[in-house]
Amino acid sequence: PESEASCTACDAGRYQAKGGQSYCSQCAAGSITNTGSAASATTCVACVAGKYSMSSNVSACADCEVCQAGQQPTDCGGSSAGYCADCIPGQYVGSASSPCEDCPAGQYSATKNEASCTACEPGRYQAKGGQSYCSDCVAGSITDTGVAAGATNCTPCIAGKYSLSSNVLSCTDCAAGSITNTGTSAGASTCTECGVGKYAATSAAASCTDCEANKYQNASKQTSCVVCAKCPAGERESCAKSFEGFCTDCLPGAYAD
Repeated sequence: PESEASCTACDAGRYQAKGGQSYCSQCAAGSITNTGSAASATTCVACVAGKYSMSSNVSACADCEVCQAGQQPTDCGGSSAGYCADCIPGQYVGSASSPCEDCPAGQYSATKNEASCTACEPGRYQAKGGQSYCSDCVAGSITDTGVAAGATNCTPCIAGKYSLSSNVLSCTDCAAGSITNTGTSAGASTCTECGVGKYAATSAAASCTDCEANKYQNASKQTSCVVCAKCPAGERESCAKSFEGFCTDCLPGAYAD
């Protein structure tokens, strides 16, 4: 081959790391030469995270696009400029150019491209992350946050207690002389008053109890029955259940102990 009087500098964007070579090499995609847009490069430098380069003969790698709040940069790096992708409902982006993240349990995002998640309203809950909604607690239960927002679960009221609403601090005892609509089970949403002739010593009873023999109760919402009055010898009493009764003389030919 014909001898050269001098060596030729590697073209801009190409390099040669060794001496005594007959060629220059192209930098790999997503990298630039150590001389930028100038010739005579001896090495290539890969673009760092958050930057890219479509050509190696540039002075510096380009920054990835800064996405608007609620979007995340996607596929940017190497030789690709990438694009800004929408975060789906149930996700959010806390700061520009950050990746989408799932909303935590107890929070939600109803629409795409949310910059933050919203806490479940008092009385509502969400047990899972990455959700676009919160759910109502069923009747007879309360959330784990009481009157505050951000609940992650619901707890049924224990037997003998009830709740008309889930956004309260705690379940409520039934009034004296009443029982819950679930009897001995949990999850009651109402209370029922015991009527006359009946009583309830506890609100966790399966049903109101009839007054026993020789007892009565002529008022509702009672926790016990009243012992019937004892009649004098020779008289009998007509007391029973809801009737206080009275004493009457025995008929001729009859007697009462």
